[in-house]
Amino acid sequence: MIDSILSLWNEANEVLKSTGDCEHCLTEDERVVLCELGRFLRPFSELTDLVSAEQPHLGLILLIIAEVKDATKLLPVESACVAELKQLVEHRLPYCIKITPAVQLATLLDPSSKHLIAADMSTDDIKKLLIDHTTQIVARTESARTYISSSPSTSACPSTSTAGNSTPSSSSEPEPCQPLPSKKMRLLQKAGQSGVAVPTGDRTLKIEN
Repeated sequence: MIDSILSLWNEANEVLKSTGDCEHCLTEDERVVLCELGRFLRPFSELTDLVSAEQPHLGLILLIIAEVKDATKLLPVESACVAELKQLVEHRLPYCIKITPAVQLATLLDPSSKHLIAADMSTDDIKKLLIDHTTQIVARTESARTYISSSPSTSACPSTSTAGNSTPSSSSEPEPCQPLPSKKMRLLQKAGQSGVAVPTGDRTLKIEN
């Protein structure tokens, strides 16, 4: 919407003047603010595309945090209202996006983004994180197996399939590996080059090349 009004700036003002609504014409100061606001919001549009179209998962959260923190950096020459908006967004970021153990684990197990969290954790911390979650998974699996074995058996139910109309089994060939999403790769490269500080728990991780 902002891009549309900026591209039709002169035309919109001319129409307003021709209809006698000159008081609604946008001033040059307002145009500057809209330009700054459009630049600030553009990364959020790209992040929306990333999480809605490219297989979102918990491992993307640290990338999203890094991108938002980069977008909220104050510029030397900037409108006061846009600077205040950036400060509010940065202040609310830790409350809106939580870094839970599940996020840490998902990031650690993603080969493309594990460096975002591994650099801030010792070997013992990584081992403890993996052992604790593996223990929980094993316990839940055993609990589910016990529940299934204690449930009434359904093997006595008559089968509805016959030899004459059996359906061929689908191919079990594994699907080829998909390349890393382009938007995600771009954010990874940007985070590595800019050295954005990403909070991981109670500490702050400095991403460097």
